[in-house]
Parts: sequence; C-alpha cells; structure tokens
Amino acid sequence: MIGPELADKFEYLRENAPTHSFKNTKENFKKAYGKNIEDIFEEFDPVPIASGSVSQVYRAKYKGKKVAVKVRHPNVDKYIERDVNLMFFMSYLASFFSPAMELPVSQHSLKRTLTEQIDFTFEMRNLNKFNEMFKSHKDIKFPSPFEETTVDSVLVETYVEGVAVNYYEKKPHHLNKVMARLGSTTFF
Repeated sequence: MIGPELADKFEYLRENAPTHSFKNTKENFKKAYGKNIEDIFEEFDPVPIASGSVSQVYRAKYKGKKVAVKVRHPNVDKYIERDVNLMFFMSYLASFFSPAMELPVSQHSLKRTLTEQIDFTFEMRNLNKFNEMFKSHKDIKFPSPFEETTVDSVLVETYVEGVAVNYYEKKPHHLNKVMARLGSTTFF
C-alpha cells in the first residue's frame, strides 16, 4: 500500500524506537498500582525487549508464567494533545492555499481515537476479541491479557514467541496464503 522504500523507513523507526528509563517504569507501576514491581511479579527483567512510539515491553514472570509487560512511555498523552493541536493548526493555515489540505476528521474525533490507542484496557479488550475470532486457527496466536493486572498504562499478557508480520512479506512461507485469506475474510 505504501511502497517498499517507505515501508523500510517505518520498519527502521519501529525497530529503533527510543526507550524510557527503568526508573520511569518503576514510577509508572507505583502510580498505577500503588505497589512496587517486585510486589506484583516474581521476576522482572529491567531491560526492555522492544520499544515503540507508545510503549516498551519487558519480560517478566507472573503467577508462575512467562509474561510480556507493556508499559506506556511517560507523557505520551501530552504529546498526543500537542501533536494533534499542531496538525490541525497547520492544516488550518494550509487550507487557505488549498481546501484539500483540511483534515477530513474532527480534532475531537482524532484525539479520542489516538487516546484509545494508548489505553491498554482498550487493547486488552481487542486481544480478547482476536483470541475469540481466531480460536479455531491453530497457526495464529495472540497473547492473552491478564485482566486483573492490566490498567490504562500497563498491559500484562502471556508471552508469545513470534515474528513481525512483515517477516512474511520478505520470505515465502506457507502461512502467507492463510494470512491473505484471513485478512480478506475476517474484516470484510
């Protein structure tokens, strides 16, 4: 849809997203749960295994199970507010030169959608839906969230080994046809 050059740039950004400090993660836990990390998890590796624009992910052990713990970066909500306001201001100025430069969504609607994307309770509900939708497909797995420990800024889920979807774009694999079929039938 976007071409290989741009896709490669996005992949680079995804693979090289900055991390926040473990101190920030500990502060997030204290604020979210009123407890320290070690009061919740049996083990918690302080080195993140992944980081993205919204959060970073750690390995941990919870109730005897290996889990992934997704922790929102500090101040993401403030950055969304700032960035959306800036986008709409720039769009407003550009619309004087060309009405086509006006954004096709309302400022409120975009803020609401982006705010939902950083609320991990929303992601937890989606994971539950995906697990239900794909339960009959043995080759496709989604993590299962631990609802009792998931809050808006922290998502605890089963740890699932896997590869990024774009791996299948670059290498022929028996699942390519399965994913194409599922993608075309699941949501349409």
